[in-house]
Amino acid sequence: MKLLIRLLPSSLSLLLGLSLPAIAMPGMEHNHNHDHSSHGNHAMHDVGPADATYDLRFIDAMIQHHYGAIEMAKVTINQGYPGAGALASQIISAQSWEIANMLRQRQLRFPDAPIMPVRYTPGQSTVLSQLQPMTEADKVAMRMSGTMDMTGDRGKAFAAAMIPHHEMAIAMAEDALAKSGDSFVRSISWEIIRTQSDEIRRLRGLL
Repeated sequence: MKLLIRLLPSSLSLLLGLSLPAIAMPGMEHNHNHDHSSHGNHAMHDVGPADATYDLRFIDAMIQHHYGAIEMAKVTINQGYPGAGALASQIISAQSWEIANMLRQRQLRFPDAPIMPVRYTPGQSTVLSQLQPMTEADKVAMRMSGTMDMTGDRGKAFAAAMIPHHEMAIAMAEDALAKSGDSFVRSISWEIIRTQSDEIRRLRGLL
């Protein structure tokens, strides 16, 4: 099973249309505004009503969200920040495994789904054949990875950005528990809530 992790990042990127844009580093133009009202807006992460394609939309949205966490965690490890490094490594490992698992279940449950990740658009049909692919802007919004201020204390910046990121993942998982009857979606949602609630507690210790 864990051999699936080897799909990252090249095979997953190919199959789901994912790209991993670099987080801005010191000296690069970057928005340091830590107001999470825009990227943290629940509407941007809403995957829609409980219907035949809800589980597909949830999986695609959560894969993108996980990619954002991995982006931020990789920057933290690469910069060698000691206090946050172990937690960043744990996040990369756990979320890489979950991405591989979600991709496998996506293929099993929705063999006729588009290769590209799909999105929920309010007011439009959620029938499989009419779902629209995520735009690059959709992916950026789902990832929430552009908020780390790399000019100061990187450990605190990592924690400050990852806490609302995890809180959004938990909100998405709670929505799935309320709407989905799929055994896999429910199982991974419970795991996300359990794991990321504990990680939030540890992240707060870095602030």
